Amino acid sequence: MRLTTREIAFALLCLGLVACPEEKSEPDAGEPPSVADTCDSAEAAAAGEACRLALGEERQGHISPLSDVDWYAIDVPEPLPARALLTVTAQYRVPATPVTLVVNLLRADGVSSLGLATDPRPRGAPGPAQVVARLQPPLGPGAGRYFVVVSHDTGADDPAADRKNPYFLTASLTSDPDVNEPNDQTPSTIALGACGTATAQGALSTAGDVDLFSFELQPCQGRTILQLSLTAPASSAGIRASYALEGPDGPVAMDNATNPFTAQKLLTARLVPAGSYTLRVQGYKAPTETRDPPGDPSFIYDLSLALFPDADANEGASGNDSLTNATDAGLSLGGVARTFTGRLSYVGDQDLFEIANPGSRARLHYRLRYSGAPGRFESVPTLQPRDLEVFTATATANDCRANCPNGNGETSGWCARSQCLWQRRVEEATVDFGNFEGQVQLPASGPLYLKVGYQGSEGADDQEYTLVLSLNPDTADEASGPHDRDNAIVVNLPNDGTTTLGHGRGARSPNLAPNELEAIARGPSDYDAVDDTDFFEMRFQPLRPPPPPDGGMPEDAGVLDHTLTLAWLIPPAQGQRTGERSHDLGMRLHFCEDPACERVITTRGFLGYKAGTAQVWYHQANLGIDGGIAPQEAYELDQNAGSFGMREVMCTCIDAKYAAAGKFWVELQAHNRASYDDAQVKLSMSVGPYPPTVTDDEGNTFQCPMPCQWVEKSK
Repeated sequence: MRLTTREIAFALLCLGLVACPEEKSEPDAGEPPSVADTCDSAEAAAAGEACRLALGEERQGHISPLSDVDWYAIDVPEPLPARALLTVTAQYRVPATPVTLVVNLLRADGVSSLGLATDPRPRGAPGPAQVVARLQPPLGPGAGRYFVVVSHDTGADDPAADRKNPYFLTASLTSDPDVNEPNDQTPSTIALGACGTATAQGALSTAGDVDLFSFELQPCQGRTILQLSLTAPASSAGIRASYALEGPDGPVAMDNATNPFTAQKLLTARLVPAGSYTLRVQGYKAPTETRDPPGDPSFIYDLSLALFPDADANEGASGNDSLTNATDAGLSLGGVARTFTGRLSYVGDQDLFEIANPGSRARLHYRLRYSGAPGRFESVPTLQPRDLEVFTATATANDCRANCPNGNGETSGWCARSQCLWQRRVEEATVDFGNFEGQVQLPASGPLYLKVGYQGSEGADDQEYTLVLSLNPDTADEASGPHDRDNAIVVNLPNDGTTTLGHGRGARSPNLAPNELEAIARGPSDYDAVDDTDFFEMRFQPLRPPPPPDGGMPEDAGVLDHTLTLAWLIPPAQGQRTGERSHDLGMRLHFCEDPACERVITTRGFLGYKAGTAQVWYHQANLGIDGGIAPQEAYELDQNAGSFGMREVMCTCIDAKYAAAGKFWVELQAHNRASYDDAQVKLSMSVGPYPPTVTDDEGNTFQCPMPCQWVEKSK
């Protein structure tokens, strides 16, 4: 036999407190007999006072033995109060019981039901099983005799009884606190003035109670937003408030509370036209539920309606919620930045801006911040965050899949809408919109779109935000296109290479220290399809053994190992002070595995400045030092100048195998970006004979180990 959660809890309670005797049809000696034991039918309840439940009286009964059913008679006298309600409540007052109470209120015929209620907490502490019936004619049957039937829920997993604990039963006759009744079919009118506010109150007093309201909406000047609020108390009867709003064009909004046992509040804000509206308020009934939601005269709710003009100047008469009516950003290449002030004031509100292509390579810089001032009305709650998305529209979904960087980005469904996601910033509580900034390269043709809104278009807050947009020329080094490996910047060593990493947020690697920079905030769901990544092709003449004195060929005519020195400079960008810079640098090196460079390997991870010590690649080599060599300070840094260099003690070198091609590539990417200001990066590298003589942090002098295996151990 399966036990319900309540039966298990009851059994454990018995074990912890007293021994639970076996079920009997009669009470133990010394226990008062249950009145309900003799009230087992309508005839018994009508026969005399023993089974009579007087109004205002509290009675006790037991559900025992199994399948016990208790009957009571109630006599309701004339005259009835206005909007008369008969309320019958049965409840256990113990922490646990195996019984799930059911109360059925019947007419005088003992058959026709006026309402049936079940304990709303069958898996927790016992709650009230409460029936509320409307008696006032013509909606109700009026004064007279009624029967109450109390039993265990036959829909539960197993029969149950509780001989030890009584249930408590009461009946009362009161007036419905909802003065709008009856309004189940004919709506009560709410007087809502032009661009004004209004309130109303009601109660869901009976099972399946429906309250209808109607109002005429007279709009504000321009576009009009309706804010609707419904608040209700926690419901021990398990009532979950719900509403449905319909307007002249059909359904407008609907919602329901999720937890009946806490205070309930439903909010929405909608863009609405003028016209006639109907609002339906009732207890929520799940699609799979067969019983009507319960009623409770104490479940009194408050309605609030308020009209507001749309205060977002970018919306215009037709809004800017779609590509067809997006706000023209009006940017000029290299011109002054433009500032837009907007709000997300209604559910479904999203602000789209169109950035026209200037016909030459350009970058869009954007920055969004909220003012911090509250909106004109309370925010519509949602679990979805606000976000900012930058995207392009494509001719077809297949065109998107073929040409959009990284396919359709990390968000499914973009290419299905023929849209390509380039950048996204997602609200993150810990950074307070500090991550809503970026710089993105415009496509070769066609406009770029920027959207501000809620994911899923569910929320609204009416809080003012400021969006600053500017259109900047592309960096000079990329006038002919991006510098990927096939279009790398060629440098003949030991000359320096220079570039500017001008778009994308770059990387933030835990292996790279922030170097006293205040890095740009970012959220875990932020996304950049493309980061500005530049390749240098470093060319050099491979070193070979010198010829012997007799002029013949050396015994080993192959290429030698090469020392590799590595340094770089990131000076302050325009407007930055000494010691500041736009970003740090991360780099990966790509080497040829054969002289023809048909196979290329890449060092793992990114090289870059890291404070503190690092393990050298040769730490287990036999250098005459016990246990090899300890971790060393790997880099030198001049914070004021922004110069970095890898120390000689690291013995950075190019294995002979990888030097034979006479070239390698350096891949550069911005790391720990502190701003999107342009800064020209200078990369200084050289190659030379290997091994050099170096000095470690303890002052020991030695030659780097032979042969060089730095590339081999780094790939």
